[in-house]
Amino acid sequence: MQIQNVLKFSELRKDELTDVMKQYYEIKAKYPDFIVLFQVGSFFETYFEDAIEFSKTTGVTLTRKNLRCGKVLLAGVGLKGVKAHIEKLLNENYKVVLVKETGEKDEKNNLAVRKVANIYTKGCLIEREFLNPKENNYMAAIYEENSFCEFAYAEVSTGELYAAKGTFTEILSELSRISPKELLVFKNSKTSERLKNLYKCECLKERYFEGKEENRALNAIFNYSKFVLNDFLPDFEKIQEYKINKYLYMDFMTRKNLELVRNSYNNKKEGSIFWAADNCITPMGKRLLLKTILSPLCDIKEISERHIVIRNLIKNKNKFDNFSEILREIGDVSRISSKVSSKTVKPLELLALKESLKSLPEIEKLKKLVDKNNFLNLSKDTNSLQDYYYILDKTIEDDIEKVKAGNYIKKGANSELDALYDEIKNYYNQINEYEEHLKNTTGIKALKIKRKNGFYIEINSSHQNPAGDDFVVVQCLKSITKYTTPTLANLETKIYSNESKAEELKNNIIKNLKEYSKELTASIREYGKTVAFLDVLNSMKKTMDETSLVEPVIDNCSDILIKKALHPAAKIIFRNYEPLDINFKDKNIVILTGKNGIGKSVLLKTLGVMVVLIQAGFFVP
Repeated sequence: MQIQNVLKFSELRKDELTDVMKQYYEIKAKYPDFIVLFQVGSFFETYFEDAIEFSKTTGVTLTRKNLRCGKVLLAGVGLKGVKAHIEKLLNENYKVVLVKETGEKDEKNNLAVRKVANIYTKGCLIEREFLNPKENNYMAAIYEENSFCEFAYAEVSTGELYAAKGTFTEILSELSRISPKELLVFKNSKTSERLKNLYKCECLKERYFEGKEENRALNAIFNYSKFVLNDFLPDFEKIQEYKINKYLYMDFMTRKNLELVRNSYNNKKEGSIFWAADNCITPMGKRLLLKTILSPLCDIKEISERHIVIRNLIKNKNKFDNFSEILREIGDVSRISSKVSSKTVKPLELLALKESLKSLPEIEKLKKLVDKNNFLNLSKDTNSLQDYYYILDKTIEDDIEKVKAGNYIKKGANSELDALYDEIKNYYNQINEYEEHLKNTTGIKALKIKRKNGFYIEINSSHQNPAGDDFVVVQCLKSITKYTTPTLANLETKIYSNESKAEELKNNIIKNLKEYSKELTASIREYGKTVAFLDVLNSMKKTMDETSLVEPVIDNCSDILIKKALHPAAKIIFRNYEPLDINFKDKNIVILTGKNGIGKSVLLKTLGVMVVLIQAGFFVP
């Protein structure tokens, strides 16, 4: 469609706008770099330049709207379909502001009150429907000064928070390791210029880098996530400060050519190292496995500690035989924990948490078997979580369909609520009896009492007021007429009164449960980490069942000796794959020659992958 002769947002004059557009103007002026989705009745609408971007990204038709000030572009979507369109915008790196009608009226001008309900950016997501369960959703920040960088990154959906310092080259390696979804840099800085062709950067003003932390990148993480999430911001874990040289240095091209996460042929996961090693069942396990492969260690002591844990796994392999069934019952505890910390957790997520904590004794038992020395600093005191499970089990309904329908408090959890439900049930029984009574007295067997926006008696329109003055017409339609009676109205009042009391009581119960749950955030997160760790070990056990894995011997010398090396992905893809002997003893350089297709690159990748897996703490084929 032609977009000439329409107003741009910058051309607006507030005094010429209608009251509704003044509301929009004030919000858009506050969030100029965001796509503003503005609720008008049963639609979310975008205007001006936002409408063009929204239409282009989602395929929604671009139209025009005549306002007092002139013609403007418009693109909109119904209330129910908005989340799918927000996801499309986020995938294209747009930031979104969702403005909703509150249900209140501004008495001054009789206008619907609208407020910002949610702000979405790619690095500040906590909603399950927008997150990839198999990948971390990191947001990173860099503050560069005198060729030295302060660096921080966080996973808002799990509360993880890390900080480090290093040269720009070292920070580039870190960025290739964590692949942040959103990168915060100082506006008009040298950093933003150097990174603009590599990453989609969010350029922030200096005030975002100010705060109580010495590491100004950390301040940017805190301030920006607070600006975006506001009341929905989860509590972050304790800051985990680390040295850049903790991890094996690999630049972007090295990681890409080693095909750690995606193959170099079509950029898909099939054929990658992660694909070959992944037998994990939980989303937490998959994310930890990916993180481990991408973060090989440089400290021999740490690597050896991980090898000890795997040795313990081998000794107790039979204890893991039925562990996969336990893992299938466990939800994404780590991401639920952030909702718990911000008191935004929903009953459905509390049910998932309850089902996940059911396996607490088995999880603890296995953790103690494989990590006897607690090298990984996982959860120790689980008594509080065991008590918490009993509270959840007593309070939250087991039937997922009931929870979805809003009946999430279990019978027996609260005697007052049970009494109200019994009364409501009794009144419904009275309505059923009343319906039978009316059928008998009127002789109309098709008569029905229904509930939709209130209770009513539905009768075919051919029957004219079948019971005299007692029947009051509510609505006349072509084929049916809806009536009410004093008896029905009385029962309706009693049901609504009790339902209102029950709803208030339910809200208070769930509010108190959220308050209590928040205090256990740290323990819930530790439990999630323990499950993820055991899931990775269980995945390795499955690999061991299919392939012989051996413990590597590592020291500080530069010699590399590998006998019968197997590339993890190649051994799956190729039936006649031959193991390779690699001996780089006392050699600083090797010249590898030969014609195309004989396996030079496979040998190089096998060597690289072996080093990565060994330093990540794995046994190798």
